[in-house]
Amino acid sequence: YPDIAPRLKAMGVEATEKEEDGSPLYTLPVIKDDSTGKIIADSWKIALYLDDTYPDKPTLFPFGVRAPIHFFQAYFSNTAKRPGRHIFVSESFFKLNPASKDFFRRTREAEFGVKMEELAPPGPKRDEMWAAVREGFSRVAAKYESNEEGSLSYFYGDKVSYADLIVVAYLLYVR
Repeated sequence: YPDIAPRLKAMGVEATEKEEDGSPLYTLPVIKDDSTGKIIADSWKIALYLDDTYPDKPTLFPFGVRAPIHFFQAYFSNTAKRPGRHIFVSESFFKLNPASKDFFRRTREAEFGVKMEELAPPGPKRDEMWAAVREGFSRVAAKYESNEEGSLSYFYGDKVSYADLIVVAYLLYVR
């Protein structure tokens, strides 16, 4: 974690967003396209870049539209990711190497205003967090299940899209 910003700056990568104090925030993922020499940071920007640069490849945005997936990304973040954030950040912390652990502690404790050990302690409050996580994922699952009967379980039925990658990537992180 402490190496991300210096390495990306050295590579000439644009900051993904801004911190609350206005300073640049560098995040992963980042790709370097050897065919074009471009370096792109931020999952959404990477997906758009790949679709625009390689239109002859399978698209991440079926039917030529991006807005529904952009809306879904915000919906998924608020519905499924946010309720479990304290738990998953806490669990991540305890699996980091020492240098990353120090960085993570400093930045996340400043963000959340509590010690990492207090972020999602065992007990009733954590149980409530897990209940909210289950409820959030159930709501997302219901949206997927609203597709036509017999269709595959993708956002667009039988077409894999960036919306599906959002869900899969988060599930892999949680795992």
